Amino acid sequence: MTIHRYPHETLRNDYLRAGAGLLICAPLAIVAWGTSFGMWLFLGMSALFAVYGLRSWLRSITEYRLTGDGLTLTNTVLSSLSGRYVPWTDLNKLTLRFFPLRRDRSEGWMQLTVRTAHVRFSIDSTLEEFNAIAKAALAAGLRNELPMTQATLENFQALGVDPAHMNESA
Repeated sequence: MTIHRYPHETLRNDYLRAGAGLLICAPLAIVAWGTSFGMWLFLGMSALFAVYGLRSWLRSITEYRLTGDGLTLTNTVLSSLSGRYVPWTDLNKLTLRFFPLRRDRSEGWMQLTVRTAHVRFSIDSTLEEFNAIAKAALAAGLRNELPMTQATLENFQALGVDPAHMNESA
């Protein structure tokens, strides 16, 4: 079993973005309190930055436990999130998406989504040892003969995991 967490450096940067957004938008919402458009605009933006900060905090207290049998999400504070489990035998959908930051697609991040009938995880490539989870999920998807889009297969290849080679060895 391996345990995977989001790195503190990534989370720190997310906290800084959320805090800066709140520090800018919240005072502007107060200043614009009398005008309906400005007030609602800055209140909405403040709410978005607050949600982004909450999402970052949730990531900081979340762990993914990878075993040969599946993937478990554990949360040290919120018991409602803890213990969600994706057994590889029940995997029925697998996607790997790439979100580019530049037109030439030289920078960006990936998001792995694994799903069963009752549980769905979306994991960003900023997670520690993301490749190990992606490789295990792909192997399970190939064993379960899941249909995968061409984009998903190409994204696995870009990650350094060749689905055709894994299918031959499985």
